[in-house]
Amino acid sequence: MKKYSYTAFSRQLLGDLHTPVTTYLKVRDIFPQSALMESSDYNSSDNNRSFIAFRPIASVAIDHGTARFEFPDDTSEEHPINDDYTVATALEEFISRFEVRGEGAQYCGLYGYTSFNIVRHTEHIAVKDSSAKKNDAPDLLYILYKYVVVFHDRNHEMILTEIRTGDEPSRLDEIECRISNRNFPVYDFRAEGECRSTLTDEEHLANIDRGIGKAAPQEYTLEPGQETAPAQAEKPSMTEFKPYVGRKRRSGTGCVSEINDHLFEGRYSPKWPDGKKHARNVYAHTREECEEKLKVLIVEMKAEIAEIKAGEKATNKG
Repeated sequence: MKKYSYTAFSRQLLGDLHTPVTTYLKVRDIFPQSALMESSDYNSSDNNRSFIAFRPIASVAIDHGTARFEFPDDTSEEHPINDDYTVATALEEFISRFEVRGEGAQYCGLYGYTSFNIVRHTEHIAVKDSSAKKNDAPDLLYILYKYVVVFHDRNHEMILTEIRTGDEPSRLDEIECRISNRNFPVYDFRAEGECRSTLTDEEHLANIDRGIGKAAPQEYTLEPGQETAPAQAEKPSMTEFKPYVGRKRRSGTGCVSEINDHLFEGRYSPKWPDGKKHARNVYAHTREECEEKLKVLIVEMKAEIAEIKAGEKATNKG
């Protein structure tokens, strides 16, 4: 069993002039299969780090029941996943083929993902194995990258890490130059063809109603000799929806507050000619009755204010 040995080298830079996203945009076209991983832990920012990894040199993937190893010397191996050769066995064997030492070696591990479908190989859960014509991604994929950029969000530090063999020249200067370059391509996005969905509008609304309104999903009773439910089943009925009445109202309409389950208070506080706000209240047993009383109060107060202003204006002229 061949073992691959690497030495890690790192370089620390100030990270306050860079962001993970802009740095990723600068390297993604130069190095295909680049990956950006940002921390999603919002509870504590002490150890938050973001990683950009590029230029894969080895990988382990599990797809359609087979573990496939890709090595730096362009060789590969395949092993069927079963009870004797498990997912954990495949990962352990692949990791044992590599040895990385040196400054920054702690960052030079495997980066990738584990999809939900991997449970078919780790638990006794039947998950249908399917293939897609495009983007048929493996159930599990982890990659060993040659270059890793580490952002320490709290300290505004950026670490460039490179792994290489003993006689291999370093490209850290080139990587630093690429990252410092302020020019990078930006691509527009547009949809081509007809937009389609796997759900109709009514089915989508029914799902929302089940999640928010707690409506029970409809159950089907199979007739004798019927193996599956009908393809076009009746949609579950929508539950009664009561909108939330917020506190914000249109200016000049006052406000209505519920004091208790049988008493509402209406309040209107306009600015009077003396420059101060003076409030008056009305009370009712229902919100609708309180709204009507408040309308009358507003009209009366506006008329009173207009009368005071007219009297002051006549006095000033005299």
